[in-house]
Amino acid sequence: MTHITPVVDVKNLVLEFHTFEGTVHVLDGINLSIYDKEVLGLVGETGCGKTQFSRCIGKLLAANALIVSGEIIFKDKSILQMAEKELELIRGKEISYIFQEALRSLNPLMKIWEQMTDHIVDKEILNDIDKRKKTSMALLEDLGIADPDRIIDSYPHELSGGMRQRIAVAIAIINKPSLVIADEPTTAVDAITQLKLLRLFLDLKKRHKVTLLLITHNLGTVSELCDRVAVMYAGQIVEVASTIDLFKNPLHPYTRGLLDSLPKIHDDKKLNAISGMITDLRNPPTGCRFNTRCKHTMPACSERKPQLEEVENEHFVACYLMESDLND
Repeated sequence: MTHITPVVDVKNLVLEFHTFEGTVHVLDGINLSIYDKEVLGLVGETGCGKTQFSRCIGKLLAANALIVSGEIIFKDKSILQMAEKELELIRGKEISYIFQEALRSLNPLMKIWEQMTDHIVDKEILNDIDKRKKTSMALLEDLGIADPDRIIDSYPHELSGGMRQRIAVAIAIINKPSLVIADEPTTAVDAITQLKLLRLFLDLKKRHKVTLLLITHNLGTVSELCDRVAVMYAGQIVEVASTIDLFKNPLHPYTRGLLDSLPKIHDDKKLNAISGMITDLRNPPTGCRFNTRCKHTMPACSERKPQLEEVENEHFVACYLMESDLND
């Protein structure tokens, strides 16, 4: 499978947080590409650096965060070398975000139509209230949201959590951005709303051809929605593959552990949890950061960090176990 030039190409990204308790080594040399019109899932345990990675792409980092090294190339331009004014022209227009809890990202004092069109690129629409309302209503109708005329004239607190989340999706795509980043968009809602959001994202993928980075714990959502999956552990990408390949043939021990821990229909056996504690990123182990929890640890694992290598067609793994298998 041959890819065109990626929309986003991240190379050797290293991110640290400087705190009173010491330096937190959040991202450790991340290499990852996102291609046009694909849905890329980014999965891993809580605290592994998924959200901070996504914030690096838009350079939306806390004041104590420091990108130590690396590159983030967005459509052939370096995000890290852009001035703030350049970034403001990209955020919300070329790169948009859907955050976990929509209520926090919506302005409680503005009606929905105002928020949907507040940063719209089309100046003709921006300067005409009637056109802003019609544009908002048309997009909600296109997304299959019922009663759009009532919704656009509502305030966020008048809507359910699920509806607010769908409004956040509408805001994210109104400018037809090159990349949408969805950070745990289904976590804070009930199961029925999760299903509705999944259908909405499937629609975005099929009809709107949105390029999406989906950050999630839900491997079921990944299996239904994503074209490729990147698995992150403690700030390191350990495996990247097509969704089909990853589920059929997981190669990294951590990926296998994640999939083995899923409950299975008609199976009463005890779930196989990954042993050990999540790595403390203030003092991570050298080499592969999973080596303190891995059943297959060998001396090289704690001596140097394994690199992502293509072990099968478009299937990349960072593990010395694969190297030993290939050399056998």
